[in-house]
Amino acid sequence: WAPRRSQQLLKSLPKDWVEQALLDKFIQRDGMFLRDCFWANKIAKLAIGNTESEVDRIVNLFYYVVRNVELIPAGRRKVALGPFDVMVLGRGTVEDRVWIFSELLRQRQIDTVLLTPQGAKASEESWMLIGVLLEDEVYLFDPSLGMPIPADLAQPRSAMPRQPLTLKQAKSAGGLLTSIAHDSA
Repeated sequence: WAPRRSQQLLKSLPKDWVEQALLDKFIQRDGMFLRDCFWANKIAKLAIGNTESEVDRIVNLFYYVVRNVELIPAGRRKVALGPFDVMVLGRGTVEDRVWIFSELLRQRQIDTVLLTPQGAKASEESWMLIGVLLEDEVYLFDPSLGMPIPADLAQPRSAMPRQPLTLKQAKSAGGLLTSIAHDSA
């Protein structure tokens, strides 16, 4: 970093962080981590829009990621990229969408889990869902389809679902997740 740029960065940090930032042990990767956190925080605030419910905010974040990360096949990219780099390029894998969405939710202090079919190996590309943990519920999102799993399967109100299916609803529907996984594969 040019000296002028580092001074601008230092001015943007909270005062108690500046001392740590000037330590000899501070490395470039630390700066990249701070950049990623500042970026994710700003994007999360921008993408949620003016909505009243937390579920609507989460759906807005998900659609933001889907609109800004065009899918490429998993083995096509030769170099691993972080969430910031994927968003700058605008192209990434299903796993990239998962990481970016999870990072944006982490900025809002919302946890996510990754759901895969039983018996799937971590090394193979398989169908997966993102589960968002909110208010004793797990809301389901499909990063490869680029949409929440709709809660209203019988009479959807729009092509872009706004109310995600919960894990409890999926379990009570008996075999719903299995049929979705087979249709997506």
